[in-house]
Amino acid sequence: MGRLVPEPQNKHDRNAVAVVCRGIPVGYLPRADASRYAARIGELAGRGLALHVRARVWVGTATVWNDASGDYSSRPNASATGAS
Repeated sequence: MGRLVPEPQNKHDRNAVAVVCRGIPVGYLPRADASRYAARIGELAGRGLALHVRARVWVGTATVWNDASGDYSSRPNASATGAS
């Protein structure tokens, strides 16, 4: 299970909603979804309630935030490219 946690102080997106599994932040809702749900999730959090959802976590290439585009871009990690 994942818990949705609003991050209104997030420097990249005031509507950011983190996905937290077993106390570890594992990702974020896509920007479009977060902007739709952030206010309501924030209201629940303000009342001491948490929204739990089914979550799947995949591990693979590293992602880097790109401030210019406002999105993540993928880049292969060193082991995937054969670099030493």
